[in-house]
Amino acid sequence: MWGTFTWEILGGCIGLGVAFLSIYILHEFYKNEQEKNKFTELRKRKQTERKIQFHDFRNQYSGKEDDKILQLSFSELRHKLETRQVTSEYVLKSFIAKSLQVQDELNCITEFVPAAMEKAKELDKLENIKGPLHGIPFCVKDDTAVIGMDSSCGLSRLLFKPAKESAVLVQIIENLGAIAFCRTNLPQSCLSIGSDNPIFGQTLNPLNKRLGPGGSSSGTAALVGAGGCHFGIGTDSGGSLRIPAHCCGLSTMRATFNRISDSGCLHCSPNLTTVPGILTKRSEDLGYIYQLVFNYHNEFPLDPRVPKIPWDLEKFSTRKPLRIGYFTQFTKLSPVGDIPLVIMEAKSHLEKLGHTLTPFEMPDHSRLWFSMMTDDTMAKSFLKNTKNDAISECVSELRKTLLFLPLYRRVFRTIVYVCRKLDIKSEFGQEIAEFPELEKEAFTKELLEKMENLDLLLCPVFPFCAISAHAMAPVSMKLQYAMLYSYIWNLVNFCAGVTKFGKESGQHWPTTDSILTQYKQESIGCNIGVQIVGKPYDEERVLRVLKELDQTTRME
Repeated sequence: MWGTFTWEILGGCIGLGVAFLSIYILHEFYKNEQEKNKFTELRKRKQTERKIQFHDFRNQYSGKEDDKILQLSFSELRHKLETRQVTSEYVLKSFIAKSLQVQDELNCITEFVPAAMEKAKELDKLENIKGPLHGIPFCVKDDTAVIGMDSSCGLSRLLFKPAKESAVLVQIIENLGAIAFCRTNLPQSCLSIGSDNPIFGQTLNPLNKRLGPGGSSSGTAALVGAGGCHFGIGTDSGGSLRIPAHCCGLSTMRATFNRISDSGCLHCSPNLTTVPGILTKRSEDLGYIYQLVFNYHNEFPLDPRVPKIPWDLEKFSTRKPLRIGYFTQFTKLSPVGDIPLVIMEAKSHLEKLGHTLTPFEMPDHSRLWFSMMTDDTMAKSFLKNTKNDAISECVSELRKTLLFLPLYRRVFRTIVYVCRKLDIKSEFGQEIAEFPELEKEAFTKELLEKMENLDLLLCPVFPFCAISAHAMAPVSMKLQYAMLYSYIWNLVNFCAGVTKFGKESGQHWPTTDSILTQYKQESIGCNIGVQIVGKPYDEERVLRVLKELDQTTRME
């Protein structure tokens, strides 16, 4: 009797548990469906507002572009604004009109800044110019705050949450006199070399609309590359400034973390450091803007976390020869096409300028890369941010992989635990046992030791040039080691810059890779950038060599 009673209680408990579990599952399903519907409505609302704004701007500014203004170089435009030969309002109208044309072709703008025209009119009323960038229009990537506007990062959950103040870098550039006039597109969550998201769609390459502009600062690169403005703000967590510069034929630099404030910039993952930076057409202009920004940080600190390091004019201006190491490959993925040849051409040009270049072999990065790739912090953050949201093409494959990463990590930890208990000293177990931060410190120390007698490094930005926009997702997943060419410098916190130096001929394109082979024809004529890497806080030397390389290509 007692046994029967016990089974009845157990059966009742199981039934109650199943009932509660069923209720919980139904509740979660209902909650998720509600959130999906909410996100759908938010996207539709933002898309409608964007469409109306673009329509109004076209009615107001279409046809007001002045080719004489648009064809001026950065320095020429600065001079005309400084001497009041043209007004800030007139210049801004021309660039808005031009940007609308670019937007129709490339879909690189998420929205215009409504207050921009009023700021231009206020600048024109001033007795003296506001600063060295007086009246220059610039664009801002969608993950970087502009007061009163969203920073959505292509995520529906972040829509209609306007910033209470602008990012520090935006404030600095506006305090120098420039005008933020539009926000630019990016891939969803910024964790991709693609250029699309479910809110604003896909951005195309300004040099060839069948190609992708690279990511994640894709919209800024496309707009600057197409002449919609002279410079723009982007961010770099793993190559997000340098890869678009490489794909679109621009110049940029990822500064050492914390030499420029990251305040107001969204961080796509807790274990990735986001560094805001500038994209320009010319390295000379890049150096000029960074000089202004570094000096402003030093003289008028807006972020107490940023150390006061003034611009070192001697490092930037000296003709003293440098010692530069170079390499064309350091991962399992070999650079595609003419990229190694372009690196060697850059080497020859630097030698003609008097620099000493020597072959350089990178330290073994496999343990570091393995530790970082099996760290599930990024996966958890990404999955949380994209939960119940529409997923863009460029991150769909990434999401499928990251869904299982926390499980992989648990399996790896279990293997390590078993290996330790059984005293099995396998290389596999040793690799997993190490923490990413410890691996990073060891790798950085070894790298600095190998660079003891070197000032800089010359190397590829990315192992292939821009390819079809629609191929970015499968290629980025298939060629995971591709990111390491740029991402490695974020991990060790070195400064790294990029400038264009060559073009793809198609004569050395691989024939064994089916995905890359089908895009050979489209890649012919693509720009190829070279990467100059400096030790922490050595930005002036990096910018000096970028300028020398850029001047070399312009003289030819």
